[in-house]
Amino acid sequence: MYPGSQVLEKLSIQFKSYAGNIAQTTKYISITAVPVIHNKGTLPHGLRINIGSKIISYSGDTEWTPALEILAKDADLFICECNFYELSIKGHMKYKVLSENLHRLHFKRIVLTHFDKEMLQNLEKVTLECLVDDMRVLV
Repeated sequence: MYPGSQVLEKLSIQFKSYAGNIAQTTKYISITAVPVIHNKGTLPHGLRINIGSKIISYSGDTEWTPALEILAKDADLFICECNFYELSIKGHMKYKVLSENLHRLHFKRIVLTHFDKEMLQNLEKVTLECLVDDMRVLV
């Protein structure tokens, strides 16, 4: 939530504490936060959400990490941040590295999101499904 930002003061949000890799369960869903690699000040975590018989996972901002294998495992939908195509920026995924490690991830469907200009300029080379504004994804 961008440390130092005033955005939270404008929102009506109820916060629940969590610990990495421990499921938080309510009547309808179970959420597990999995630590990933990004700016440590943001306490980076990907999310694995179980809703009924469905699993939806989100990588959050991260570079490649084996934690993605945990997040993606048997997910009906794995939403993966892929900021760059081949440019290396600490804390963010690049398509080239994701492609090289795709065989390590076991999901039913993956969609990429959170593109930087360099990724957008290379979308014609991307073979994985990419999210676009106003897109609806059915799981």
